[in-house]
Amino acid sequence: MSTHLTVPSGTCHVGDLRVTGEEWISGTVDGEVIVEAGGALALTGTVTKGVVVGSRGAAYVTGIVGGLLVERAGDAVLDGTSVGDVQNWGRVIIAGMVDGHVVTHAGAATEIVPGAVVPHEERDAAAN
Repeated sequence: MSTHLTVPSGTCHVGDLRVTGEEWISGTVDGEVIVEAGGALALTGTVTKGVVVGSRGAAYVTGIVGGLLVERAGDAVLDGTSVGDVQNWGRVIIAGMVDGHVVTHAGAATEIVPGAVVPHEERDAAAN
């Protein structure tokens, strides 16, 4: 069960969070953050399990995430670090660092800007 809660700097929330409006997380979430339709997340803190950006949701990440999953019609900018994979079915701009794989699925758009650190990039076979 997810809760609706803002996590300020210096605090830690244990469990998943659901973002339905505009939220800024500068603390730590020991769980997953789900950005729903119409939700917008600014993350300067840490999310251990990862961020899921749903359809018509948006996320701007300058902090650290365990992974990033962007669903169809979702938008994300990763200017921070993903220690896990980035799975993209929507639109993603990567300007930071991805320790895992970046996988772009059919119909998705992934832009990797110069200077970003992405050691493993893959395209879904249907996307080629």
